[in-house]
Amino acid sequence: MSNFNGEEVAVTNISLTDETNQEWRQSFSQVSSFLEEVPKLVGDFYQKYNRPILYAVFIVVGIIIFKTVLAILDALNDIPFLSPFFELIGLGYSGWFIYRYLLKATTRQELSHYVQSLKDEALGKTSQDS
Repeated sequence: MSNFNGEEVAVTNISLTDETNQEWRQSFSQVSSFLEEVPKLVGDFYQKYNRPILYAVFIVVGIIIFKTVLAILDALNDIPFLSPFFELIGLGYSGWFIYRYLLKATTRQELSHYVQSLKDEALGKTSQDS
C-alpha cells in the first residue's frame, strides 16, 4: 500500500486476542455493575440526609434570590431620578408608621399585641399555652 507521496507503507493487521477481549469484558462488567448501583446509592444517601440536603438547597436558593434582588435594586438606584424617589417613599412610609402606631398609647398597645402574636406563631405557641 502506498501513501500520498507514493512511498510504500507496510500495513499490519491488529487482532484482538482472547485475553485482551476478556480484559475488556471484565472492565466493562465492573463499570456497568457500578453504574447500576449509582441510583440506589444516591437514593440511600438522599433518604439518610433528606432534611440537611433540603436545608442546604433552601439556603443556596435564598442567597441567590437575595443577591439577585440586591443587584436589581442597585441597578434601579443608579437611575438618576429613582434614588430620591425611593428615599421619599421610605420617609413617607416611616412617617405613616409613626403616625399610625407610635403616637397614641392604644395603637402602641395594638402593635405590641400584634408583634407578640407573631412571636407566638413563630415559636409554635398557641393562645391556650399563654
